[in-house]
Amino acid sequence: MNSDDVQLRLALSLFHCKGGHAPALSRALRHQGSLKALVATTREAQEQYDLSLSQQALLSGEPASAETLSLGDKDLEWALDSEHHLVTYDSIFYPERLRETDCPPLLLYVRGSLATLASLQLAIVGSRNASDYGKRNAYWMARELCRAGVTLCSGLALGVDANAHLGALDAAGSDASVSTVAVLGTGIDRVYPAAHRALFQRIADNGAVVSEFPLGMRAYAYNFP
Repeated sequence: MNSDDVQLRLALSLFHCKGGHAPALSRALRHQGSLKALVATTREAQEQYDLSLSQQALLSGEPASAETLSLGDKDLEWALDSEHHLVTYDSIFYPERLRETDCPPLLLYVRGSLATLASLQLAIVGSRNASDYGKRNAYWMARELCRAGVTLCSGLALGVDANAHLGALDAAGSDASVSTVAVLGTGIDRVYPAAHRALFQRIADNGAVVSEFPLGMRAYAYNFP
């Protein structure tokens, strides 16, 4: 197993262990600058970050539990598809602006083009119960922005989000250099809402679908801040 594989295994174990989704780990990563640097910190420093005992044990080189390893194996199996990607905080494909947020996720699940994540992006999000006027404007703004070379980012939801993605996809139809990114509030193996399955696939084929949540995660309200 090479160093990259070891690093990915560690990231998956941290992600799936107790406390793996807590803000403490994200803030520790941001403060240290990389997972590799966080591994090199002392137990005292890790305690100051309020990392869970499970996280501290993994960072100190202790083996992961059988349950944690099993969840990591499931992720690795998912990533065998050439269009599926696991992007860790230390990856060159991790979006730089996401690193600058208060709680950057340790792990991203991506379907589609990794290069899209590094493109210049603008987000358009809005009401699920948008008026016809709002839907038309979301579509028009997204289409024109993409024609100008900006990648459109939204959330695949009903209303404004879906129409923004559609506008971007229509612009991309005449220019392979522009695309759209859908950021999910579910696991990447779930399409929510289900009616957007075809839209989900079009985005994956022409841009990228991204989730910070584990496989199988349902659409809980607290995943949509």
